[in-house]
Amino acid sequence: MFLSTCIEIPKCIELDSRLKPNDKNKLYVEISNTCEYDLVLSLYVGTRDNKSLYSFSIELNAKEKKHIEIPLEDYLNIIVISGEWSLKGTALKIPLEEIIIYR
Repeated sequence: MFLSTCIEIPKCIELDSRLKPNDKNKLYVEISNTCEYDLVLSLYVGTRDNKSLYSFSIELNAKEKKHIEIPLEDYLNIIVISGEWSLKGTALKIPLEEIIIYR
């Protein structure tokens, strides 16, 4: 007889991204760790055709918020933010929901 176990993985990372109102060539991303664990976030910023522009590795303590500003080139009309997170010290990576920003 086999026993199976389901583990519910909480959504620990929330991203709020927007273009800066006074500077359309900067993308502002607020990152929130909503869980009680220290996390490591790998964040990728690129184009719709998978050209990588920037990548970041960010450590977040439990319940911590951070923000980053990303410079953008004038020719970019569509920006894609993707990534993954893991509990600090573990190898299991949980993907983030992709965010698409139209300029």
